Amino acid sequence: MLNNITIGRYYYKKSLIHQMNPFIKVFCTFCYVLIVVLFRDLIFLLLLLLFVVLLALMSRIPLSVYFQAIWSLKYFIVILALLSFLVQASLLDVIFPVFRFILIIFYSSLLTLTTSPNQLAKGLEIFMRPLLFFKVPVKQISLSLVHAIRFIPVVLEMANNVIKAQKSRYINEYLKWQKRIQNTFHIVQPTFIKSFEKAGTISNSMMQRLYNLNQSRTFYDVVKIKFYDIYMLVVHVTILVAIIYRMVI
Repeated sequence: MLNNITIGRYYYKKSLIHQMNPFIKVFCTFCYVLIVVLFRDLIFLLLLLLFVVLLALMSRIPLSVYFQAIWSLKYFIVILALLSFLVQASLLDVIFPVFRFILIIFYSSLLTLTTSPNQLAKGLEIFMRPLLFFKVPVKQISLSLVHAIRFIPVVLEMANNVIKAQKSRYINEYLKWQKRIQNTFHIVQPTFIKSFEKAGTISNSMMQRLYNLNQSRTFYDVVKIKFYDIYMLVVHVTILVAIIYRMVI
């Protein structure tokens, strides 16, 4: 089944990571991705892995949930490794992009698993607010990104329901490849149809509530910036500045 895919799911726990300001978490994620991409040292990347594991433990979410998020993208990791192997010559040059991709997935899962959809939309909107100077529709982009991320579990749940329905009709998984392709089409087609119906329902409900992105809105749950938020922000920014200073010097 597809239950092991955790991308876009919110895992509620009472922890410091969950209580952090959403804008700070989005900004720290941005800094972490830059750090992983810019720095080229295997030892330092291992330290970054240890750092994100400590944050995952502080979130009180089982590590198996994060490993499921990484394992769900195993095919992308294999494709990335093959492409790197074809382009690069040494084994170390193949390890670096794969390891970086895993670190980015790990930290991104930390963001989505510990942040509710509304808070994530708020954090992304504040993070992209400087783009308003260039007349970029920040609210529309942030809302679209959050709906796209949060819609992944809905699509997977629908696909699971279709697979269970087909199994209840005694559809055999161990058939010839032509028949298996046909059965896969019978899974994909109703899943997309139900997904579009779900998206239409959400759109109609927002229209009935007179939801307008162009109007100024307030947030029901306001998360203030606390000492731990400032501490995490200083840690990420300090590491990023130190890396950029080392690259320039």
